[in-house]
Amino acid sequence: MTALLWVLLAQSQPNDFLVGIQATQKVHAEVAMLKEGALWARPYASKVVLDWTPQEIRWETLAPVRSLVEIEGARIAVTDARGRRRVLPAQSTPPLGGLLGALDALVALDQSKLEQLFDIRTDGSGLTLIPKPTVGMVGISLIEVRLNAAREIQTVVLHAPRETTRLTFTKVERIPAAAH
Repeated sequence: MTALLWVLLAQSQPNDFLVGIQATQKVHAEVAMLKEGALWARPYASKVVLDWTPQEIRWETLAPVRSLVEIEGARIAVTDARGRRRVLPAQSTPPLGGLLGALDALVALDQSKLEQLFDIRTDGSGLTLIPKPTVGMVGISLIEVRLNAAREIQTVVLHAPRETTRLTFTKVERIPAAAH
């Protein structure tokens, strides 16, 4: 996502934001997640480690309750705090499939897919993604992404009708792809 955001903001023409798609082979980030809304008695905070490669996304929650979500293609594996592992096909729940498609488009820097899924707006410090009605991304009405002064990803805010999830990136390490 960091590479996408940097390229989006650095380009003078919005349709050129995939320049440099091969620039990153891995992203490692520490993330603080805060969920707030009608479903929560109080804000729910958790500490997460995110690892991304073009083949896999790992979302490991460290606290308050350990869990691991691994996404590889259309397969989602969830391991709970007791070590129980479940494998889910994304197609089994269309809203989950839509959200995973959006995540895949963001981290894979797939311009055509992003344009199919979202109306995209930039404002100089980040971007706003509005899901298109035809996508079927139930539950997400808006995604805001902001960068810090060093042009690294700082926050991602997912807006849903009854809750907001804020992801604050405290460390982001990008490993560039090897030169060919």
